[in-house]
Amino acid sequence: AETGYLQYEISNFSKPGFESRHNVKYWRMEPVFGFGMSAHSFDGRERYANTRSTDEFIRLVETRESPEIMRETIDLASETAFLGLRLEMGIELDGYRRSFGSDIFDSYGERLVELIDAGLLERGDSRLRLTRKGKLLSNEVFAVFV
Repeated sequence: AETGYLQYEISNFSKPGFESRHNVKYWRMEPVFGFGMSAHSFDGRERYANTRSTDEFIRLVETRESPEIMRETIDLASETAFLGLRLEMGIELDGYRRSFGSDIFDSYGERLVELIDAGLLERGDSRLRLTRKGKLLSNEVFAVFV
């Protein structure tokens, strides 16, 4: 903090206003569109990827076929929870409720309370976020949502 860098995400620091917009789009579940070989995209509901093979990509494009090799519909509530927890600000609980029609504690309540009691999560100011200890053991927290 003495140098002006603040933690804004579990593994990233920046000066205010210089956060990676690319990464933050992922953590906030915003659409990301990739084009070309090996590109990955997320349209707000599904995640998909193109082939990594240069030869295969060229062949598919030349024959006007899709280079897409993977498409999956994701569990938006689960992904919003664990990706949101990567951010220093955590999850905005009212926003989660508006987006998914239920309180996050209705879906994950007992497990979240255990994580709060273990000092890995904290609830306050209408947010749920990782503690310092929770950042070190974040995979333990994220496992609740997958």
